Amino acid sequence: MKHHLLYAASYPLILMIFLSGCTGREKAPEGKTTADNNQENVVEVKTVKVKLQKVIPQISSFGNISFKSKTDISSAVNGIVRHISVDIGDRVTPGMILASIRNIQLKIEEQRAQAEIRSAEAALSLAGAQLAKGKLQVKARLLNLEKKKLQINQKKAELKELEKIIQNKEELLKVDGITREKLRELKLRHQSGLAGYNMLLKDYQIESIGLTDEDITDAFGRLPEDGNLLSGSGSISGRTRENLIILLNTRTLQAQVKVAEARLETAETKLSSVKILLDELVIKSDFNGIVGARYVEEGERIKEGTRLFTTFNSSTVYAVFPLQENRAGLLSKGERVKIIIPSLGDKIFNGKIDIISPTIDSESGNINVKALITNTSEKMLPGMFVKVSVVTGKPLLRLMIPIVSIVKKQAGRAQIFTVVNKRAFLKEITVGAEEGEQIEVEDGLKEGETVITKPPPILREGMPVKYGKPAKKL
Repeated sequence: MKHHLLYAASYPLILMIFLSGCTGREKAPEGKTTADNNQENVVEVKTVKVKLQKVIPQISSFGNISFKSKTDISSAVNGIVRHISVDIGDRVTPGMILASIRNIQLKIEEQRAQAEIRSAEAALSLAGAQLAKGKLQVKARLLNLEKKKLQINQKKAELKELEKIIQNKEELLKVDGITREKLRELKLRHQSGLAGYNMLLKDYQIESIGLTDEDITDAFGRLPEDGNLLSGSGSISGRTRENLIILLNTRTLQAQVKVAEARLETAETKLSSVKILLDELVIKSDFNGIVGARYVEEGERIKEGTRLFTTFNSSTVYAVFPLQENRAGLLSKGERVKIIIPSLGDKIFNGKIDIISPTIDSESGNINVKALITNTSEKMLPGMFVKVSVVTGKPLLRLMIPIVSIVKKQAGRAQIFTVVNKRAFLKEITVGAEEGEQIEVEDGLKEGETVITKPPPILREGMPVKYGKPAKKL
C-alpha cells in the first residue's frame, strides 16, 4: 500500500519534467527554423537548351480514311433472289458474281423471241424467193417482147410481099392472066394478114407496159447521166436498161423483202433485249471494292430497281483531314501530301490534294481537305486513323521547343517553365505552328534559355530544381 501511494504522489512530478523536456526541443530561438525546415524541397526536372533550328515549313494534321466513291447495285429485273455470293466486308473484283436472280417469265420471253426470229427468217426467205422469181419473170417478159418484135417484123415483111403479089396480079387481070376470084382471094388474105399484124402490135404494146424507156423515166424521174447508158437514139442500152426494168417491175416484191427484213430485225432486237435482261439476272461487280451493305436475302422476291448492295471503290481512297481556315491558303489542288496510317506501320504513302472544301465549320473554324491515295494493297479501310503532312515552303531557321514543355496553351499563347539560378519560373510565350513533336516560339524566349520539359505536377514557380537525366536534344 505504501508503494502505491509513493507512485501516485510522484506521477505528476514525472509528467511535468517530460513535458518540459519536449517543449525545449521543439522551440527554436526567435527568427530561426527547425533543422527539418532549414532545407527547401528540390524538384528533379529534365531540361533542354533553346536554339534555332532548320525547319521545313509544313502543315500537319490528323484525319481518317474515307472511300472516294460508292455504288448502289440495284436489280434491273423482277424476280426471286436465288443465290447471294458475298456479304458485308467482302472484297470484290471486276466481273465477280455477287448474286443471281430467277425469272421464269424472261425465259418464256426468250423462247417467244426465238420463235419470232425463226418465223421472220422464213418470211424473209420466202420474200427473197419471190423476188428472185419476179426478176426471172421480168427477164422472160423481155425475151417474149423480143420474140413479139421479131414476129411483128416477120408479119410486116409478109404483108409487103403479099402487097407486091396483089399489084402484079392486078396487072395480069388487065390482060386476063388471072381470074377476079383469085385476085379477091389474095386481097382477103392480105386483109387477114393486116389484121393479124395489128393484133401483134397491140399485144406488143400491152406486153411492153413497164418495159419501155418512157416507163423508166417516169419511175425514176430521169435517165442516169452516164453516156454509157444511152444509145445513139437516146434510149437506155445494155445491161443497165435491163437492171432498171427489173428494178421497176419488182418494186412490190422488193418492198416485201424489206418488210420481212424489218420484221426479222425487230425480232432480233427483241431477243437481244431479252438476253440483256437475262444477263441482268446475274449481278456482277464493276470494279475493285468492298461490300459496304447488303439489303436482301436469298429467296426474297424483288422488284425492278430494288437496291441489292452498296459497294465502295477501294482502288483509290481519300485521306480526309481538317485544317484551320487561316492556313487554307497555303494549300492548292494537286499538291503532294505525305500520309502515315499507324495501323499499317510506319510506311509513308503519297497522295495528292483533290478537294479543298469551300465552306468553313462555324463551330471549329476548320475546313475539310481530301487527299487522294492509290490503295494498291487494298488494306486501307474507311475510318482508319491517318497522320498527314504537307510541305509548304523551303527550310527556315526557327526557335523550337518540345510541345510537352507547355503547361497551358490558349489562342496562340502558352506558359512554360524556364530555369534561372536553379529555380523554376513561369514564362508566357507566343507560339506558332506545330511541327511534329515541336512547336515554334514566335516571342517570349531567346536562344540559349533553359526550358523544363514535362514539368512535374508539383512544380511551382520559384521552386528550386535539380537536373535529372537530360531531355532529348532539339
